[in-house]
Amino acid sequence: MLLIPVLLALLSPEIRVTQPVLGPATSAHGGVVGTSADRSLVLWMDSRGTDDLYGARVDSSGNVLDPAGIPIFHGPASAAVAPTGSGDFLVALALGASGETDVLRVTRDGAVTARKKIDDTGPLQTYGVQIATNGTNFLVLVSGQRVLLVDADGNVLAGPSVIGNGYGRTAVTSDGRDYMIAAIVGPSVEALPLSASGQLGTAQFPLAGVNPSAVALASNGTNYFLAAAGFDALYTAMLGKDGKATAGPQPAVNGRDSALRAIWDGREYAMVWATPASIQTNDATLSASLVDSAGRAINPTPLGRQMNGDAGLDLTLLGGNLFVVHGQQFGLFGTLLQNSNIASATFVADFPIARTATVQNSPILAAIPNGAVVVWREAKVRAETLDGEGQPTGRVVDIVDEFDGVGGTIDSLQIAFDGHDVVVCWRARGTVYAQRFTTSLDSVDTAPIRIAGSDSDPALNVAALAAGGGVSLLAWRSYEETGNHGAILTSSGSVTPVALPNVLVGGAAWNGSELLVSYAVATGPWPSQGLFPDPPCDIRVLRVAANGAVLDAAPHTIAHLTTYVESIAVASNGGGFLVAWKPDLYQRFGIPSVIGGTFVAPDGTPLSSTPRALSSDGVSEGPFVTPYFDGYAVAWTTRPAYDQQGMQWRTTNGQTTESLPLMREAYYTTGASAVAIGPRLVFAYPRIDDSAEAGGVLRVFVRTVSTVPRRRAINH
Repeated sequence: MLLIPVLLALLSPEIRVTQPVLGPATSAHGGVVGTSADRSLVLWMDSRGTDDLYGARVDSSGNVLDPAGIPIFHGPASAAVAPTGSGDFLVALALGASGETDVLRVTRDGAVTARKKIDDTGPLQTYGVQIATNGTNFLVLVSGQRVLLVDADGNVLAGPSVIGNGYGRTAVTSDGRDYMIAAIVGPSVEALPLSASGQLGTAQFPLAGVNPSAVALASNGTNYFLAAAGFDALYTAMLGKDGKATAGPQPAVNGRDSALRAIWDGREYAMVWATPASIQTNDATLSASLVDSAGRAINPTPLGRQMNGDAGLDLTLLGGNLFVVHGQQFGLFGTLLQNSNIASATFVADFPIARTATVQNSPILAAIPNGAVVVWREAKVRAETLDGEGQPTGRVVDIVDEFDGVGGTIDSLQIAFDGHDVVVCWRARGTVYAQRFTTSLDSVDTAPIRIAGSDSDPALNVAALAAGGGVSLLAWRSYEETGNHGAILTSSGSVTPVALPNVLVGGAAWNGSELLVSYAVATGPWPSQGLFPDPPCDIRVLRVAANGAVLDAAPHTIAHLTTYVESIAVASNGGGFLVAWKPDLYQRFGIPSVIGGTFVAPDGTPLSSTPRALSSDGVSEGPFVTPYFDGYAVAWTTRPAYDQQGMQWRTTNGQTTESLPLMREAYYTTGASAVAIGPRLVFAYPRIDDSAEAGGVLRVFVRTVSTVPRRRAINH
C-alpha cells in the first residue's frame, strides 16, 4: 500500500460584503392596484433582477405589508387585479409575445397560487389586460378587444368574444351587476355594455371627436362616469346603463393629459390624471378633482408631485381614502387622500411601495498581507478589507461617486496592491484617476490623482493596472495612436509617462522586480485587420521597470490567434508570468469559448510556442487569474441560462474544473474576481439576493475555498 498526497477543497458559506437595507426601489414601473376588503394589492414590473412582476399588500393605514415585494411572475407581463368575495385578489396576466393570458390568486395573507390559462392568441401576442368584477364573476379584457368572463377560480364562463380590431386604450368597470367597457376608437370614445352573462350590448359614442389618448370609467351602481384625456382638454360625461350620455360631454380641464383614472368613493366621483410637461419629456404633474352629479370637475387641484421616468398611475379606494399609486424616478409610491385633501389642496406625503436594497455589482479583489481588499460598484464605488480567512471585516469606505456628474457613470474600475498601499483607479469623463489607501483603507492621497486624459485627448479606458515595489503602472487607450499610453504612479504620488502603445485590451502584473504589460494587436490588412469586426490578433508583451523605462526594444509576440480577444489577465508567482485571455467570438459561430494562456519567462519570452487551454467551454466572463501555490488558479463565469450564472475555476497544476453552486442572476450582472490568501482561494461575485432584507437585487458576496492536504492510500 502506498500513501500519496492529495488536495481536498473545502467550500465556506458565502458572506455578503455588507448587510442590505431596504429603501425606495429605482427599478419599478407600470403600477396597478386593486382593493379587497381592508387591504390593497399593488402590482408592478420590476427590473431589479430579470424584469419580473412583483406585488405588495398595503393596509388601510398605508403600511406596506410586503416591504421587499412578493414575486408574482418570472418574466415580463401586463397585469390587472380585482377583489374576490373572500378577501383575496384575482390577478390577470397577459404574457405578451407568447399570446397567453392567465389568472392566479394572491391570498389575503400574500400567498400566490398557480397560474391558470384562460386564453391564448398564439402569434397574435397580447397587448395589455384589464379586469373588473361585479362581485360574482370577473370581466377580463385582453388587448382591448378579447372579452372573457371567469369565476373566482379562473374557470372561463363566457368568451372569448372579439369586440374590435385593435382598440386603443380601454377601461372597464361594473355597476355591481353588469359591466361597461370604454374604448378609444379613432377620434372618439366608445361605450360598450356587457351583461353579467357575457352578452354584448349596442355600442354608443358618448365622447365623439375629442381625439383621446387615455380613458377612465367608474360606477356608483346606478350610472357611470366617463372621462377621456383629449388633445386639448379632459372631457367628461355621465352614462346610463346602456352607455348613452345622460350629462355632458363637456371639457373639464384644459391641457394635454396622459394617464387618467376615475373612482366612486361611496359619496361622489373623483378622478386623478397626469399632465406631461411637454410632448418631448416623460415629466408630468399629478392632479386630482372631485366630480359633481353632472360629471363636472370641481376645483381641479395639483397634488404637488412631479412624476418622471414612469408617468403611470392607478387609483383605488382603501379604508375610505383614495389610494393613488404612481411612478417617480422608476420608483413606485402611494398616497392616501381624503376628499377634503383634494378640496383644500392639502399636500399629503407619499410612501414607497416598491423597496429594495441598493444594487451592488462588479467586484474586484486584490491580495494584501494577511488578507485582501474587495472593491465594488454601488451608489458609490466602495471597498472593504477581508481578513486572513477571506471574511469581510466590516471596514468599508467610499472611494468615489458612481456617477460622473454629467449624466454618465465611471468605468474601468481596477484595484492592485503596490507592496505598501492599495491602489484604486477608474475613468470618469475621459480622464483616468488613481487614489491610494493603506491596507486598512485610510486615504493616502487627499484627493484622486489625475493620471491621463483631457477634453482634447480623452482616455477611452483603463486597459491595465499593475502594482509592486511601491509603484503602479496604468495603461490605456485614446484616439491618438502616437504618444505615451502608460504611466507610473510613484510612491511620492507623482506621475511618470511610459512609452506604451495604444492598449485597447490588456493586462499587467508585477513579478517582484519589474512589470509586464500584455495587450492584443489586430493583424491583417488595414483598415479591416482581417475579418471585421472580429479580426485575428497577436498577443504581445512588454516589460517595464519601476521607474517607467520600457526594457524591451521591441515587444515579444507570445501568441497568434484566429480571433480578437475580449479580455486579458496577467499574474505572476514571483518569477515568470501567466498571460491568459478570453476570445472575442462576436459573429464567430461554432468556436468554443475557452480561456487560453501562455507562460512567459521573466525576460518576456514565451515558454511555449502553443497556447494552452485554461478552462472548459462556455466561458462568459474572465479570466480571473491569481498566483496559487507554485502555479496559478484561473477562474471564470458561465451563463447556462439568461437568469443563471456559474463560477468555475481550475489550477494550472491540474485539469479538473471546480464549480460553485449556480446562482440566480440579473440581465446586467457584470464582473467577478478571484485571489489567493495562503491556501485559500477567495471569490467575489454578484448574485440576486432574494432575502427579505435585500428584496431580490444584485448584491456582492465573497466565498472561500480552502485547500487542505490529505493522504490517500492506494494498492500497488
